[in-house]
Amino acid sequence: MPHKSTVERDAEIVAMRGLGCSVAAITKEMKVSSSTVNRIFKKHSAEKGVLIDEAISKAKEDAISSLLSEEKLKLLATATVRKSLVMKELMDEEIIKAIALVSKDPSRALISARALTSIANAIKLSNDSLRSAIKIAPLSSYDEATELPDLYVVEYTDEELRQIVSQGEQDHKDDVNMAHY
Repeated sequence: MPHKSTVERDAEIVAMRGLGCSVAAITKEMKVSSSTVNRIFKKHSAEKGVLIDEAISKAKEDAISSLLSEEKLKLLATATVRKSLVMKELMDEEIIKAIALVSKDPSRALISARALTSIANAIKLSNDSLRSAIKIAPLSSYDEATELPDLYVVEYTDEELRQIVSQGEQDHKDDVNMAHY
């Protein structure tokens, strides 16, 4: 390994001091005496730690700019949309199952409905966070300050449930068929 020039060595020693390194650490790393290190400090008016704030500030700027790069935001938005679409498909299937359970096991159907509601809320919060982070306007004119509408539970006859399930299954098959085109 070639030796460093005196200028390069001195610059590295001054930089190490500016980053807060002790004389002992510098002498060990650079393999020079403490008197040489102190002489270089005096010659270049090197102060301990003066570069730390500058280095931290630069590191923060670099991190923020890399996180907020347009390409990364596009990739994040695309991944979120894809994930949301997959989750919607899975939710549709589970909703159909929950509806079918209502007549057979109402308590299990209620638990399924609650779980699906929790999952839907988590997906919405995730999407809202992304939208807020990259300043995408909401898809609807829904005012965040307004209350959610009341949820009403309606009792259906067995025949009505069969029709709903049948319609849901048909809609799902149509969606799957359309996806293959």
